[in-house]
Amino acid sequence: MAKLIIVGSGILGLSVAEYLTREIFQGIEIKIITNNHKFSGSKAAAANLATKGQLFARDSHFELKLHGKKIYKNWIHNLLKEDNCSLPIDTIFKNGEGIDYFTSSNNRDKHYLRVKQDDNLLKKKNLPTNSILKIEENKIKYLDESWVDAQKLLNILKNVLIKRGVLFEENNFSEKKYHEIIKDKKIEHLIFCTGAWTKSLLENLNIPLPLQMTKQERLTFGSTFFGDNIIHNINNNFILSEKISNDLKSKVTFSGIINKTYISSSSLRIKSINEVNLKEINLKNNIILELAKNNIDDSPNLSEINELSQLNGFRVGYGHTEVVLDKLNISESKFKAFVCTGAHKSGYLFAPVIGHIVQNLLFK
Repeated sequence: MAKLIIVGSGILGLSVAEYLTREIFQGIEIKIITNNHKFSGSKAAAANLATKGQLFARDSHFELKLHGKKIYKNWIHNLLKEDNCSLPIDTIFKNGEGIDYFTSSNNRDKHYLRVKQDDNLLKKKNLPTNSILKIEENKIKYLDESWVDAQKLLNILKNVLIKRGVLFEENNFSEKKYHEIIKDKKIEHLIFCTGAWTKSLLENLNIPLPLQMTKQERLTFGSTFFGDNIIHNINNNFILSEKISNDLKSKVTFSGIINKTYISSSSLRIKSINEVNLKEINLKNNIILELAKNNIDDSPNLSEINELSQLNGFRVGYGHTEVVLDKLNISESKFKAFVCTGAHKSGYLFAPVIGHIVQNLLFK
């Protein structure tokens, strides 16, 4: 039986394993090696699947993300069914409108110019021209946004994979472990889905970085807060909204449903995963939470801060690319190695479709 090793148990690693363990791929044995790091980007994600305007502009993967959003609900429905989980799907995934709140019409108009794309360009791509709208004096409405409960999705994926026979090994992926894999003649494929740790891990193993990872690295550290019934002024059972500060330098994002709402903040740029300044991130979070409490017209507002739970995590991107998927140049010819890594929120956007792309790389 062919063996495949996936390093990392974040959303990309689990999603790739889910696709490759479907019935059409019988005969593949998969093991996931993970250290379950406390600062995992996937575990600390507020997975609002907001695509907004950047989807149509800088992002070369926008069509793939759109396809992922279209099949997301059916994908989760099938996972719930296989897991024998009775949770209503609306507690895990919802579609709805997103609204950005600004302190002035001038600030709103500046941001609108950034996110609203040329109508002719949208038409060429068969995309609607009215999905991003200016409303009232200081708001932007996005007509087609989505949200997924990141923590629940990770748990459901893991349950399904265990039922399918995927093995999980809790271990740090060291140079010693790498050489053990090289010597194992049954292992044919190795995939690094290790998020913010990928670059340093590959360098420590003396594996050349793929071209995309040699571009400007955007390594950040951010917080996600969550709780039950922590937000005032929600008009329905779904929220995906942002409040932007008057100087346009800070924003706070609300996402989720009434009884499980996430608050995510602008993240802090860092130079290394070994140089996290928790004091600095706490100062930034205090500013964000104050913005969350402030009222902008009829915006959602945070109620009691002491009711919040908090998760911290790393986030990474390279240049304008949010997900890097490439074959690695290794000297061992008996098996192939790949990297599949990227920004935490983009990982959730790609989740239903990333496995198909990886499969094409593995078996072409």
